Formats: sequence, C-alpha cells, structure tokens
Amino acid sequence: MTQFTLGKRLEGKTAIITGGGGGIGSATAQMLAAHGANLVISDINLAGAENAVTRVERLGAKGLAVEHDVGSEASWKDVISAAVSGFGGIDILVNNAGLHRETSFGAISLAEWDEVLRVDLSGAFVGIREAAPKIAERGGGAIVNISSIAARIGGSFAHYSVAKAGMIALTRAAAIEFASQKVRVNTVLPGLIETDLTRQVLSQPELARVMTGAIPLPYVGQPEDIASAVLFLCSGESRFMTGAELTVDGGLTATAGPKLDDMDRPK
Repeated sequence: MTQFTLGKRLEGKTAIITGGGGGIGSATAQMLAAHGANLVISDINLAGAENAVTRVERLGAKGLAVEHDVGSEASWKDVISAAVSGFGGIDILVNNAGLHRETSFGAISLAEWDEVLRVDLSGAFVGIREAAPKIAERGGGAIVNISSIAARIGGSFAHYSVAKAGMIALTRAAAIEFASQKVRVNTVLPGLIETDLTRQVLSQPELARVMTGAIPLPYVGQPEDIASAVLFLCSGESRFMTGAELTVDGGLTATAGPKLDDMDRPK
C-alpha cells in the first residue's frame, strides 16, 4: 500500500546545503528545516552561512555553519566531518554553490574557465564522492544538484553553461553508481529566479522587460519555488526518482522565445 507523508517530511534527517548563505541556498535551508531536517549550511562566506543558521533555528531546527570552498577536496572533508560529528551522519546533500560570470566567449581566459568549472562542476563531483558513502551508511537518502536552464540554452557565459550541462551528466552517472545503495541523485534546473544577483539586472526596465517577456508564466520565479522542488526530491514522495531532471523555469525552455543572447543585450 502506498504510504503518504504528512506534516514534517524530513524529521530527524541531516542535510548539507552548499552555498547556503543566501538566495536559493538559504531558502532551501529554511524549507528543509521547516520539514524537520537538521542543517549543515556551508558557504565560502562564513558570515552568510551563520546568518542562514540563525534563520533555520528560528524555525526550531538545529543548524551548523561551515566555511567551505567547494572546489577544495580538503574543505569538503571538513564539511563532511562537521556533519558527522555534529549530527551523527548525513542523509541529504544539496549541491547548490556556484560561480556565475558574464563573459563573452572570446574574452574567457583559460584561468577563468578553469575556475568556474572547478567550483560549479568539480565541486559537485567531490561532494557526491565524499557524501554518498555516508548517506548509504544511514540506509540511503538523496542528493540534489542545482543545475540551470543555461545547460539547455546559450548565452554569454559559455563556461557556466558547460559546467551546468556537465552537472546533468554527473547526476546520471552518480544515480547509476549509487542506486543499489538507495542513494538517489537528481538535478533541478532553475530558470530566472529573483535573488540579490538577478535583482540588479531586473532593476533595469528594458532588460527586465525582455527577460520576463520570455517567460510564459506572468511572473518571475522566487527562491522558494526552487526550494519546494528540492524538498520534493529529498522526500519520500520522490522515492522512485533518480537520475532525473526537474526544470523549474516558468515554461521558458518550453518555448522558442528570444535567445538568451537577446535577453542579455536588449536592442
């Protein structure tokens, strides 16, 4: 008989959220906390992670802030150790941390290319490699990778697009690798989400008009929209999903619409 979970869907679970100091990461931390999870919130900006912990503690959850460079293997080991020593283990990993730079193709240096892929793709790989065995020790759990619709459409950030497309392939490979250990690995592809970064862009009327006009739904996504998708993929409601992609973009990639380059450079 199918079992449906009511109320707090993650009671007693421990989740690591990278890049949890703000935006989608902070909203996701609060969403998981509201459903009973303990949170290890990591961020390159420790003060941001500490502020996010304060927010989840107001929801009655336990939180731990850790300074974290996701592109560093040593830093990942510190985060895993903190989660195990602080909460006894790991049930959930959300690979949310990322580096986004607007640079035209011909202006991307090899050093910049390497840095974006180190943070946005290699960081997720190391996180999965280190966390999945710990999740398996607890009888299984969930890993959610935050990709982007930039993996599907072009624009003036080739390194970011390539990293986010690589995350989809990484998700599939890890899903197969860890399925027998009941570790599910899925990815979320956000579209235009209102955060501190995009708010600066949306404050420019003409650019905002072009960008929002490409979205079939008549509004811009909020961090909570992505957090809700992550909650679903972390909970028992998605128990038969692994290696999947969940697009949350208001229908943007469902339509031909303006090319992203047009959105970057309104006429």
